Amino acid sequence: MEKRLIGTIFAAALGTGAYADSSEVIFYPDPDFSQGVVHFHYEGEEPRQYGFIFDEGVGEDRILFAHPAEHTIEKLPNGLLKLTFAETKKYDYYQKVTQNDFLIARNGNRVDILVTGGECRNAPDCVIEKSSLRVMLPSGYSVVQAKGVDHELKELYHPQREEEGDCYSLISRNVKGASMVVQLEKTARTRRVYNDQLFEPGRVKLSTEGEKLLADVAEEMKKGGEKKVSIDAYTDNTPLQRLKPLYENNRNLSEARGRCVADYLALRGVRVASVSGYGEEGAIASNDSDEGRRENGRIELIFTP
Repeated sequence: MEKRLIGTIFAAALGTGAYADSSEVIFYPDPDFSQGVVHFHYEGEEPRQYGFIFDEGVGEDRILFAHPAEHTIEKLPNGLLKLTFAETKKYDYYQKVTQNDFLIARNGNRVDILVTGGECRNAPDCVIEKSSLRVMLPSGYSVVQAKGVDHELKELYHPQREEEGDCYSLISRNVKGASMVVQLEKTARTRRVYNDQLFEPGRVKLSTEGEKLLADVAEEMKKGGEKKVSIDAYTDNTPLQRLKPLYENNRNLSEARGRCVADYLALRGVRVASVSGYGEEGAIASNDSDEGRRENGRIELIFTP
């Protein structure tokens, strides 16, 4: 495993002494995995000077953004690029990467990629208290498996795994460095739309018909092999009246209805990947007619095998 997504040889405070910092790496691959962008965020307890040396072939044009402004980018005598931040508690930078930096293998509908965080190599007592590695899944992809390793390529001890919407995360603590190998698979997603069938009129309460429809969904998922569902909730543009004391706006109302559906499905063993409320945004019809408003006020269930 020689690839380095970030390209950093070290990401340590330029000094000595033990300290506990947190790092977060978010990888945004292009849909075809030809390239991508990495957001690297680091936050410490005290102001320090931080430095990075990038692998051979990484030029200044690959650093898309760096903050705070007090930083330098220089070419070392050996040709490698170095990024240094002045005294600061936290910093961010965005780096453009190509598939040679992160793509391990591609086989049919499956893709193996490497997501790597910075490594403490310059300070023996350096400890990254919390290392978060995240990948934003391209549309239609799901995680088959993921493995985390430390700076010595030893398997991480009980890392925490999280999946929310299209973001998959692996979180480890008290490490000098962390990486994860993620296998993704292109999967067919199916979508089911419900309009006014699920809720009692003007309420955030499932109707009898809605409960039956969702119970059928749960049963179908158990039999059909779908592993999880994402829930997107929408309203029309009608201003809130009776529900105004409970919900500030239509977005809050849609979130509440989406959560109501999620809770019902979860109680029946369905794995809910995410719940999003969009209010009147994302209209698919004109709100000038009853029929159009009915189409816009909807719950969409997105199934992933």
